[in-house]
Amino acid sequence: MAKGLSRIGLVLAVVSVQAFAPADAPAQPRVPIFQPSLRQTDSDGYRARLETLRGLVSACRDDAKTCNAVAIGDDDKIASANESFQVRWQWLRKLLNDAHDPALPNRSALLNQATARLDEELAAAGGQEQKQAAFATARRTTNSILARAEFRVVGRQSWLDRKIARLLSWFYEIFTAASDFGHRAPWLGPVLEWGFVGLSAVFVLFWVRRSMERERLAISLSGQLMGAEWQKESAQWAELARAEAAQDNWREAIHCLYWASIVVLESRRLWRRDAARTPREYVELLARDSAEQNKLRRLTRIFERIWYGLRTAAREDYTQALTLFEELRQAG
Repeated sequence: MAKGLSRIGLVLAVVSVQAFAPADAPAQPRVPIFQPSLRQTDSDGYRARLETLRGLVSACRDDAKTCNAVAIGDDDKIASANESFQVRWQWLRKLLNDAHDPALPNRSALLNQATARLDEELAAAGGQEQKQAAFATARRTTNSILARAEFRVVGRQSWLDRKIARLLSWFYEIFTAASDFGHRAPWLGPVLEWGFVGLSAVFVLFWVRRSMERERLAISLSGQLMGAEWQKESAQWAELARAEAAQDNWREAIHCLYWASIVVLESRRLWRRDAARTPREYVELLARDSAEQNKLRRLTRIFERIWYGLRTAAREDYTQALTLFEELRQAG
């Protein structure tokens, strides 16, 4: 009866303490009420403790009945000349308690992980001599790596290298900003794409137009040059005709006037030049019953009668041929 009343009094005391606790007190981490006590030890005792725990885990892996969390004992507080720290074994107690059930999922894997963790702790807790030996080994390995050829080409950056690095960094910032903006504005990609296609099409059309204008200009200039050459050739034939007429060589003068007339008509692109064409074919190439055709037909008859017919030419024949030539030349 007295024991029961003491338990009731303990419960009421706990409730009253919680009721009168300040409501705005900062939340504190919950610590188990019955936390194992700490056992004072040194580095050597801590290493011996780790070996014992490894043995417990190994025995538990082999036989589930030997998984005894109570065998772990208290937690440890390691104190040495250089450092002091605490080690809690609550995680190992829970693992051994769960591993007591042979049907625990991944039981072997969990116990292997515990063994690996204890091995790491044991390696870290090695003596000062072991630490110095490990450091010396690591130092030798590092020195051998740094002695390789690829680590002997380090030099100072020149002014040009720094400027190039700054330029590349600037380009990177620009493209990064553009990429971020593209994610925020998905419509930008299609707009740029179709804009580029449109500008390309405009450029091609502009280039075609300029090319056609140049071609037309070249043709026009070529035509003007050819026309000027033909006019010059026609004037030379007419001048030669005057020279022959001055010597009363009427046959040659009429021959020169005929070819001066042919060249004048060729300068107007009424036909393409062909040295094998006959005089009557020239007449047929002109528009039927046109003024040019009638005048050239009359001049051709005079020329054929005197040149091919070997008739005697007179001043009147030359005067008539010269009149027809002047009319053909002035008609253009």
